[in-house]
Amino acid sequence: MRSFMKSLKKENKGFSLLELIVIVLIIGILSTTTLVAVSNMYNARVTAARNRVVSLLSNARTVTIAKADDTIWFEISKDSDGDYYGTIYEGTKYDYTASKKLSEDKLGNDRLTIKVKNADGTSKEVDSSNSVIFDFVKSTGALDEDYTDVEISNNSKTSNIIVINETGRCIRDE
Repeated sequence: MRSFMKSLKKENKGFSLLELIVIVLIIGILSTTTLVAVSNMYNARVTAARNRVVSLLSNARTVTIAKADDTIWFEISKDSDGDYYGTIYEGTKYDYTASKKLSEDKLGNDRLTIKVKNADGTSKEVDSSNSVIFDFVKSTGALDEDYTDVEISNNSKTSNIIVINETGRCIRDE
């Protein structure tokens, strides 16, 4: 029995310094990989929201020029849960009961921030009490508002959409 106990004590020395260093390196590599993956996921959300806004603005402009009998307007809003939505309406601007909802798309969640900048340099952040409306002119597709760009961001990435009021077109600005 004594020889068995002595052999256990000899084998139970603990970790060597080299083994500890290897374990710390493995944990460090795994942590870094996880952080990079999460960061890329959040940055992809900014890009996806930007692409959806560009698509909805283009669709609203196209509908305005092509076939709308009434006013077409596009709204970026944020609900009480923190989700952003882009909605295209046909009808009287700001009259939600008389207007027809043509399409709606979720743009993102509360991890994003959406701001619209005006020609005078001021900006307006979209929140649950402030939406932003783009109103298109039937004959030209131009915008009535003086917006210059839409900024979509999170903590690590910002993406802009340049708005050309005279034509109603928008350009992705990387």
